[in-house]
Amino acid sequence: LGGHVGREFLLQALRVEQVASPDAGPACLVSVAGADAATRGADFRSPLGDLLGLLKSAEPELQCAAVLVLGRIRPNDASIRGAFEAALASAPIQVQVYIADALGRTGDPGVARHLVPLLKTSSPARVKAVQVLIALGPGVVPHLQTKLDAKDPMIKKGILEVLSQFRAEVPAAVLFDSLRDSNLDVAKQSTFA
Repeated sequence: LGGHVGREFLLQALRVEQVASPDAGPACLVSVAGADAATRGADFRSPLGDLLGLLKSAEPELQCAAVLVLGRIRPNDASIRGAFEAALASAPIQVQVYIADALGRTGDPGVARHLVPLLKTSSPARVKAVQVLIALGPGVVPHLQTKLDAKDPMIKKGILEVLSQFRAEVPAAVLFDSLRDSNLDVAKQSTFA
């Protein structure tokens, strides 16, 4: 699922209404189109706890929908952010794209350490991770510099791709060291930084 079509599909599959509960504060009413009898029309009134449970669903569409909703209503909530970070490594690629986007919504350059592993593939998740890291701004530079010792050349190339957007903030020694990398592709990428 990608772009506008994927987002529309998810919004149709998952209907969420934010409601105020006098005893529990903000909550969500969630109904899932096509869900099994146990979840169809369910009323998840715990403060987002059951919606977080959808991140563990066997259906990637439900995982994407949960990330999309949670990332929009509370991107900086510690429990939501922790759940995103935990799910990132084992989630299907399409879910990783939504998680990377949601982590980017936090505005915290520290999320870079969780996005770096996505750089090791040539998937849409890698593309989204690069976009998010660049959008987070020069604050990601120190977080990425510490990861340049990664053994995976794809990760190094991805980091250098992001660092090339922040040349003024990257020490020349860091780029010079990358020029001497044993992997020719990494050395080439550092010439663009």
